[in-house]
Amino acid sequence: MLLSESPTIQLFFQLVIIFSGIMFVFSILIIPVFIARLPSTYFIESLGNQKKLSLPLKALRFALGTLLILAGIIMLFTPGQGIISILIGLMLLPILSTKKVVRRLLTNNKMIQNTLNIIRRKRNKAPFEFNSN
Repeated sequence: MLLSESPTIQLFFQLVIIFSGIMFVFSILIIPVFIARLPSTYFIESLGNQKKLSLPLKALRFALGTLLILAGIIMLFTPGQGIISILIGLMLLPILSTKKVVRRLLTNNKMIQNTLNIIRRKRNKAPFEFNSN
């Protein structure tokens, strides 16, 4: 029996295809809304000025951030906005060092900055401001 004939392998690939389709639709519909809702100064504001969240909200934010990072990694190999999903997942994690990493990546990557600002422009929002180091 060939490996590809195994029902377990076939089920696995079917689930990957379904998950990929769901994440593709999610990345097209939800991520632009999230990007548009951020203030244009999000990437230059002080990292210490973050709102204090309750424990359940922190847990939800951590779970969503982790899910977006994992989905982004999968979307690097399947249809979807993988890099942007990973960056948004990192931004959602309530860990200060992840926000510093995202800011450092964005400061040095004009292509990602342009992509984020194109999404904002389509929603009639002011472009993001980035620190130039």
